[in-house]
Amino acid sequence: RQLGRVRGGAPCTPAPTVRTTMAAAGCPLIGLRGQYTSTVSVRFDACKLDSGVQLDGTLEVASVRALAPEATCDLAGIRVKIDTQATLGLRLSSPDGGRADIQGTGRTSTLRTRAVIDSRTADLDQRRRRQRPGGGVLLDQHLSGRSRATVDGAALVLDGAFTADLSLLGLSADSQAKGVRFTADCCHPIGGTWTVHASAPAGELSRSVVYGPECGQISVDGVAGRLPTCL
Repeated sequence: RQLGRVRGGAPCTPAPTVRTTMAAAGCPLIGLRGQYTSTVSVRFDACKLDSGVQLDGTLEVASVRALAPEATCDLAGIRVKIDTQATLGLRLSSPDGGRADIQGTGRTSTLRTRAVIDSRTADLDQRRRRQRPGGGVLLDQHLSGRSRATVDGAALVLDGAFTADLSLLGLSADSQAKGVRFTADCCHPIGGTWTVHASAPAGELSRSVVYGPECGQISVDGVAGRLPTCL
């Protein structure tokens, strides 16, 4: 969170090492005259935050941009496919001896016609592990899932499935979205379903949410209701 609040200057001392590389897209309409940033690598070596927390590890983002299948390199037919992968491996060490490790990967695949996104698929696999001073694990969390957003006329449609596992607490949860539709004139989904199943030592819980068809309409396990009015 502290890294995200930094504006200008290095987030910690000594400053992380940042390296970028460029690549050619094969079409001058992609990127800046056919050139784009293909990798960004950030390395932290004993980098101290104001709070005294020390950062070690790397963050790397790599992307490939190219014409989509059957697309042409002209203003009438250009369609771009962008594949991106982010890899994170960080260790945060506190002055009192506590430690947190964050490892994971995230992948997105985007199809774009000129400046308009047609679809985007995203995959996430992340693990967080936190250790108390002197040893002993406080948190062991694993998050994974895949989502796909597509444009259907004036609507954005979301499908996906996610899993969260907190093994130390014996907690796990699975959620699935099917055809959840969003439009510009409503702040809530106007269609689709969202299901959640959670498991804990005390028992299990399942919920099924159906949206729409009107803005604000919702049904939870078959019981109709309404969401707050959009401002």
